Order: sequence, then C-alpha cells, then structure tokens
Amino acid sequence: MRWTREWRLLHDAPDKLATPIPEARPSPVLAGLRDAMEAGAGDIAIISPYFVPGDGGTEALLAGARNDRPIRILTNSLASNDVAAVHGGYVRAREPLVRGGVRLWELKPRQDQASGSLFGSSGARLHGKAAMIDRRTLFVGSLNLDPRSIQLNSEQGLLVTDEALAGQLLGLFETMTSPAHAWAIEWDAARQRLLWRDAGGTRDREPDASFGRRAVARLAYWLPVDPLL
Repeated sequence: MRWTREWRLLHDAPDKLATPIPEARPSPVLAGLRDAMEAGAGDIAIISPYFVPGDGGTEALLAGARNDRPIRILTNSLASNDVAAVHGGYVRAREPLVRGGVRLWELKPRQDQASGSLFGSSGARLHGKAAMIDRRTLFVGSLNLDPRSIQLNSEQGLLVTDEALAGQLLGLFETMTSPAHAWAIEWDAARQRLLWRDAGGTRDREPDASFGRRAVARLAYWLPVDPLL
C-alpha cells in the first residue's frame, strides 16, 4: 500500500440535473481531468468502459496526437459491452482516432459474459475508469468519457500526482491491452478499413459479436441518441 499527499478530489454538484439545459451543466470532474491532460506534454493512457468522446473530445485527442503525444485508450469491445447502443456512439470516433494516430484497444469478453441489453445491464467486462498522464499523474473515479457521465450523472474522482502509483496504473493498462485480453485496433490503408489484431492474427469485422449486438449498435449509430449514451 502507498500513500501520497498530492491528491485532489473532483466532484460534480449533486443537483446537476436541476439545470435544464445539458450544455449548461458544468462537470468539474471532466474539467479537472481535461486541465491535467492539457498541462502535460507526455503520454496519456485512458481506461473508459463507455467511450463516446463526441466531436470535441475526438478533436482534442487528435490534436494531442498531432503534437506527438502518445495517446492510448482502452474501452469495451462490442462483444464485451453490456450496452450495445453506446458502442454505436463510440464507432463514430473510432476510425478518425485510429487514422489520426491515437492507439486504441477493445477488451475481449469473458466466456461467461452476460448477453447485455440495449441500454444497460451488469454484463460489461470493463468497469474501472482511470487515466494516466505523463507517467506521474493519475485519475481514478466514476467518470466515463461519454455524454451521460458528462451531462447527466453526478460523478467524482481523485486526481493524484505520484510516479509510483502512476507506474502501477500503467502496468495494469499494459496487462489489460496485451493480446490475451484485448484487440488492438489498426487501420489498413490499402483496403481503407479497420482491423482487429491479437496473437491469432487480424480480423476485418467486430470480433465475437452477435448479429443482434451488431444490429443495435448500427441502429444507435444512425439515430440521434448520443445525449442518452
């Protein structure tokens, strides 16, 4: 066990939903995490089970990659996500991020994975939310990088500066993104399509996902439901 004095509690207002306009609901948790990322100059590793960054978040990550910041993200695959509709929102950002130099992994499902649902269950494999910045700052909390967390939920988290703790989180990230646990998402420039790579080779479609999951994710991709995701 390790203790540090360099920490800060970030929390949203309990009455966040009392503000009628979503755009006017500030999230101090997101603001604190964003400020820490923007203050750094080194690598960033993000773990977000539900990852729907939207246009603004996608552009911020791409800007970091353009400035030669190594940015790595781990989220659920369609097969391991208990909310197939969220995956539909995430898909909009996936190709631009990978093509723009952001490294992306999708966690594989457990063998006993729950079948999931349209808007939620308890079957997702990946639950923890965390980030590592510059190998010295880490965030652990309840915030997913998605519209529901940012606009609707009251979230909280700890922002900690400690190289040893950041190193432990980085080690966990690297274990979880190994070929045994996750697919690495790559861009095939010759065929202009995404690939899912692990130790067994590459695939050119969402691995291990049923037709029903694909259909729900595709429906969410086309419908204007992002604020609910």
